[in-house]
Amino acid sequence: VMMEHGLGPNGALLYCMEALEVNFDWLKTELESFDADSFFVFDFPGQVELFTNHQSVYNLLKLLERELNFRLVAVHLADSSYCKERSRFISLAILTLQSMMRLECPQINVMSKFDKFNSSITIDDEDNNNLPLSFYADCHDLSQLTNSSKSAKPENLESLTRAVAELIDDFGLVSFIPLAVEDKECMAFLMQEIEKANGYVFGGLTTGNESI
Repeated sequence: VMMEHGLGPNGALLYCMEALEVNFDWLKTELESFDADSFFVFDFPGQVELFTNHQSVYNLLKLLERELNFRLVAVHLADSSYCKERSRFISLAILTLQSMMRLECPQINVMSKFDKFNSSITIDDEDNNNLPLSFYADCHDLSQLTNSSKSAKPENLESLTRAVAELIDDFGLVSFIPLAVEDKECMAFLMQEIEKANGYVFGGLTTGNESI
């Protein structure tokens, strides 16, 4: 697509999602060829604009639900390195919230590569706010990230940061499950949370279960 239409990588991804939406009948036919009890994993690209300000992914998810009766859950992966800087983490949190509201389906947020840090110690961000990793996983009371006396940022930027942090706190929807892929118990817990979110643990959409 990039070569044929002279697009950059982001533009090409948007084009491909739009093309997939227009040709959903092809996707539906391919998916219907699998067994009825199949478990699908759709691995999307990580470009945030696909989920925050573009309509095609949302439309595709709704088509999967309506046309194929799929029970979907979004698994949103975030890199734990964002915990090192308060500004990056607040940006991550607001984008996560925007994705949750935009996609309108159950969403599990995962903080990956958690094994790179020791959960018993604290991380120093750029303003030397010492906060435990559990703070970033719970994503609660983000105002603690804005109470720095050492910041050299302009006042208007500080005000914006505080407003964004308050907005995230007001919704109270964002939290992260720590993930270390080598840890079997950690992976098993994440799978359990995913299966609870999409209703898989409650059984199929048989008589009496339609409202799950």
